[in-house]
Amino acid sequence: MNNNLPILNGSNNNNNNNNNGTTTTSNSNNNKKSRNDLSSLSIEDAPTLCQVLKSALSTNNEEQKNAENTLFQIEKRNGFPSLLLHIIQNKEIESPIRYLAAICFKNTIDKYWKILDYIILEDEKTYIKTMLFNIILNENDKSLLTQLSLSISIISKFDYPDKYQELIPFLIENIKNGNEMNRFKSLFILKDFVKEQSNRKLGDGKKSFVKFSNEVIGFLCQLLFYYVNDLYLYFFENLNNLQNNLQNNTLQNNKIFNELNYLNCLTICRIIWRMITFGISSIDTDKTMIDFFNFLFEYISKFYLLIKDLNLQNNEEEEEEDENSLLYKVNNIIATLIKLPLRIQVRHALGFRNYLKNYCNLFSTILFNLNPKRNVNYKILFRCLMFLKNVTECTKYDVSLQNINEIQNSLQNSLQNNLTPEKEASISLYEFYNDQMIELMMKCLISRYMIITNEELLLWEEDPEEFVKDQELDHTDTLKAAGEYLFLSLFGTFEDKMASFLLPFTQQVMNNKEVDNEQVLLRDACYNGVGWASYHLYKTINFTQWYFNVLKPELFNISNNKILRRRCMWVIGRWVERIDDTTRKDILESLLNILINEQDMVLKLTSLLTLKTILSEDIQLQSTDFEHLLNPFMKILIQILHWVKQEDTKLSLLSLICTLVEKMEDKILPYSETLVQILPNLWNSCGDSTLIKTQVISAITKLVKILEHQSILLYDFLIPLIQFSTDIDQPEQLYFIEEGLDLLLSTLQYAPELNDGLLLLYNNILKMIQNSFENIIIALKITDSYILLGKLKFLTKHSNDLNELLLSIIGNTKSKPMLLCSSILENIFTLFPLEASTTFSLPLKKMLNIILNRSEEPIVLTSFLCVFSRMIYFNRNAFFSLISQILNENINTTNGNNHNEEDVLIKFIDIWIGLSDQVVSSFHRKVLAIALLSFYPNQNVKLLEKFPSILSLCVQVLFEVDEYNELTSRLNNIQQQQQQEQQQSIINNNSQNGVVIEQQQQETTLNEFERKRDMTRADILIQMDFHKYLMSIFNEMIKVMGNEEFNNFLHSRVDPKVLKELERYQKEKK
Repeated sequence: MNNNLPILNGSNNNNNNNNNGTTTTSNSNNNKKSRNDLSSLSIEDAPTLCQVLKSALSTNNEEQKNAENTLFQIEKRNGFPSLLLHIIQNKEIESPIRYLAAICFKNTIDKYWKILDYIILEDEKTYIKTMLFNIILNENDKSLLTQLSLSISIISKFDYPDKYQELIPFLIENIKNGNEMNRFKSLFILKDFVKEQSNRKLGDGKKSFVKFSNEVIGFLCQLLFYYVNDLYLYFFENLNNLQNNLQNNTLQNNKIFNELNYLNCLTICRIIWRMITFGISSIDTDKTMIDFFNFLFEYISKFYLLIKDLNLQNNEEEEEEDENSLLYKVNNIIATLIKLPLRIQVRHALGFRNYLKNYCNLFSTILFNLNPKRNVNYKILFRCLMFLKNVTECTKYDVSLQNINEIQNSLQNSLQNNLTPEKEASISLYEFYNDQMIELMMKCLISRYMIITNEELLLWEEDPEEFVKDQELDHTDTLKAAGEYLFLSLFGTFEDKMASFLLPFTQQVMNNKEVDNEQVLLRDACYNGVGWASYHLYKTINFTQWYFNVLKPELFNISNNKILRRRCMWVIGRWVERIDDTTRKDILESLLNILINEQDMVLKLTSLLTLKTILSEDIQLQSTDFEHLLNPFMKILIQILHWVKQEDTKLSLLSLICTLVEKMEDKILPYSETLVQILPNLWNSCGDSTLIKTQVISAITKLVKILEHQSILLYDFLIPLIQFSTDIDQPEQLYFIEEGLDLLLSTLQYAPELNDGLLLLYNNILKMIQNSFENIIIALKITDSYILLGKLKFLTKHSNDLNELLLSIIGNTKSKPMLLCSSILENIFTLFPLEASTTFSLPLKKMLNIILNRSEEPIVLTSFLCVFSRMIYFNRNAFFSLISQILNENINTTNGNNHNEEDVLIKFIDIWIGLSDQVVSSFHRKVLAIALLSFYPNQNVKLLEKFPSILSLCVQVLFEVDEYNELTSRLNNIQQQQQQEQQQSIINNNSQNGVVIEQQQQETTLNEFERKRDMTRADILIQMDFHKYLMSIFNEMIKVMGNEEFNNFLHSRVDPKVLKELERYQKEKK
């Protein structure tokens, strides 16, 4: 034992370090590091450790950091977790230090209980388990108990049941025979234990939890019955007192209330639902489960009647509940009890069938009778709604008309005993959801749970932007969201019936001419329902008629309530798929009218969001439909961008700008100058908001694609923006480097020339690739664009960098980056056929080695061969030089059989021919054949042996490739790519909006697609007549071999079928 603790004192013990280093080295052979390699801690170290923990709580950052580093070092030493337990147990130590010790203990257990390195030794594990029990029995601090309970659950994950058999008997004994406090603590630990064990889904862990659950569930159910009954009797006896307290607004009557019973009841509920859900296999035949669900139904009903009386007597709006009040506790008990069937039904859908109808009736009654605006815990109503939603959309309950008719026929034929569980469940749900229930449920949801709340209306007035943002968010934990989910589930299951009830009800509400606030809110809720159910009402509602007869008058009824005007715009967005040519223009003009003339910010923003929805989702919308509105729209959009303050609002408007640029294509060009002013201003004014900056970059990228070569007007802002967003040294680069790279790629694709500013940006790409291959794909595409744009200027500057880049990628990445490297080299060879061989000899040599060793996938090898085809055709000597270099470097490419250039060449050709069938592109097959033919005429015997196979490939290529069709096809492919990328038409000189766009008077390459077109037209191999080239090789071979010998060679070596096909082609050619 080391009582001096040199690590804690900050000293450096050389002997310890040397010993540790030696021991670690020896243990490294076992791939395991042991705590025995380090000095142990003892009880005498407790004061020092307390001081370290105290320093870790310091507000001084440096002191805190040093303490954390010290804890990180000593947590690997024997005795550390035990020493923490002693600190936790010592009540004389300050509470914050004890609490931090508990957190450190839990983290240490989680980190070192099972892993190989520095695993806690078995003797200390046994001591820890015993010590934990002792501390728990004597500790009442709930925060400490929480950490210790979590620690026990972590230990149980690894040791239960084999190495932790004493845990459950200890807990059960304290629950049965301990005092109320020890029972509370034991149940608290059992809750965390069950939560951990229920996550064990496989093998022995799952079996042990199932066994444990079946053994304990009966006892826990009985204990729950006791607590629930005791609490109900207390609340029932104090009902009059609760009513008086409600009238006096004082709900504090906890003098004789047993708080531990209340907490134990809540804890047992959490334990039981996990046990039944994950540990009990059957809930419909086991008597314990049957009794449990009957008891649960009985007491939920009793508690409901209790809070129903309180709810009816309270006419005030709901206020924030006091967790210490009896009313809160009543609500919390019933909410917790409802959670049990809510959770269990999802897991045991068919097993729950016998209880289904009763619980559905009970929860629907609660929804119908409890007012959500009064003192009712929202969890009660929320869970009732979610239970009915889960039941309604459960796929195991088939309430389709066909299935129900089959079931009813079975019942009529006295075959009830033969009903399957699925059919029993379906008939129960069908009996519950009769027409009357569906209508009542629809009206209840509309009038109570889908209605706009007073809190929302207050937010409208106080913070319009926050209100709009809140309405657009997809909430999942509010009453309104739960109501809407159940509403949609009902429409999904009972579409025709729901439609037949919703539309008359909506019409009835609209016919009511009263204009009081309650009627306005109800009308708004009806529109809300029609909006959410739009998909299910397409066949029922004629949107065109509905818009002109109902929605449009509502929109322009100035005396109308603004709530309805906002809702009508939202409804239009929900029905966007039904907007047609007869309504589109009117809707767009109406929305723009409100956007311009309305003073209420919520209405302005809602009209903008609806316009965005139409622009992005109306697939029939043409740019001409909105063109006449662009000028006023852009003006008001600029104003609103200056008015709004919230980040989310700005992001939404930026998204609208992106959508507008995409949809309007070249029609947006006259307003490009306005956008160019807006986006930089937004960037400069957004501060640290990376989301806004990212959206600005995306918007500028789309604008560059629209402006094409005229994007040079943006370079003063564009180049610094790209420099910033692609610089990996910037602290914010993780947030928008992908968008920055997309922007750079688009800028290069539409740049008319490579200026110095653009050239300098490539340094960021090099630095990024050297740091990580994470964005290697787009980095290589950017490199290719630089080569096509800058040609000699770029290669003169960066040829060495490009060599290093290619060497680092080839053979070291997946297939796609290497395919892009091949494409880059192929483009360089097309542009500089002679110089490329020498400039990029190093990556080419590496590629040749890979081909000879066949160390990559065939698709990669064939792409490499396409590069070498150009090299061999234009600079065969450089290719042979590569072979010589490989032989001189003694690289084993031939398995020891071939040691000269001839043998390497023959092996290369064999691989080449073998892979030729895997080349898909007819053009590349032609290039491969041309390169192979370029080795002839040749008197080398081994090369002549390969000629028949090469000629067979050439004859195949003859039929695949025709000079005119090939060139046309290649140019058409490039043209299609241009259309897809640009998504716009050619810009004319005279714009209808008065903005003049420069037109190039002479033919020049203004974008990458034109550069590819020109490179393709200038490509010698594309222009070559392959048949003529083949015949010229024949003639050269005749000159060398003589006519008779060559003919004998062909007829003796070449497959007659190949010669016959060649003859057929020549006849067709003539």
